[in-house]
Amino acid sequence: MQDIDLGEYSGVDDNWMDVISSQGLSLLSVDVSGSQLTDNGLRLLKDCSNLQALTLNYCDQFSEYGLKHISGIVTILVISFSDQNTYSFFMNIQIIQIS
Repeated sequence: MQDIDLGEYSGVDDNWMDVISSQGLSLLSVDVSGSQLTDNGLRLLKDCSNLQALTLNYCDQFSEYGLKHISGIVTILVISFSDQNTYSFFMNIQIIQIS
């Protein structure tokens, strides 16, 4: 599976991230907007090294620490946040959407 869109789907939390991250290299985009994703859930994405887009709108359970886990994924070109100010260490990002 290349694209996973669980945005605004109730019940998405770190347990889902284990399933999402199991897609590994085939995973290109993830939308978990409105989820209960934490730093630990973001850590699970670190091996999805082909990830290009990540949407985390209205996710307020993670911190800069969690984002550092995925900052080494150099293929991420688009990342979308709301109410987050923790994106400065993503040097390869072409588009940052903050609503």
